Amino acid sequence: MPEITVFELSEVAELLHLSSSTVKNWTIGRPLSIQPSIRAEGGKGSRNLYGRDDVCLFALAAQLTRDGFATRTVKHVLEELAVLKEREGGLAPVLSHYSTLVISSPYERTEVQFLTGDLTTSVHEQWRTDVRGRYVLDLIKLVKWVELCIKSFVPF
Repeated sequence: MPEITVFELSEVAELLHLSSSTVKNWTIGRPLSIQPSIRAEGGKGSRNLYGRDDVCLFALAAQLTRDGFATRTVKHVLEELAVLKEREGGLAPVLSHYSTLVISSPYERTEVQFLTGDLTTSVHEQWRTDVRGRYVLDLIKLVKWVELCIKSFVPF
């Protein structure tokens, strides 16, 4: 059986254990803006179609939200990721190159870093002395979890 690579809104919601309204709102910019890469609905009867990269973006946003980050921080992470996507030529090359997301707040601002290499090595080698606290997310595990969800997904 071939793997599914195109998903409707309700399927993205089911895959990631999100409500359909959350996926819909995040698609239309309330409060996040994650656009469908396959097809944006164009009128009555048409549907948004999402690809694997979109599912990964929703999973990242959902994880950060579950972990208690404010919407502005989640937006900041997605903006930084968009810059990397543009530079690297898509999300797949970014996620295969960067292994770790680090969020910290030196000097009253939020700093977002995407790091390469082994999780422990990459984070500890790049500690900043002026930062007392930080959040670290293993992007490799997040992507593997999404892939596992997709492989075991049975559309209704």
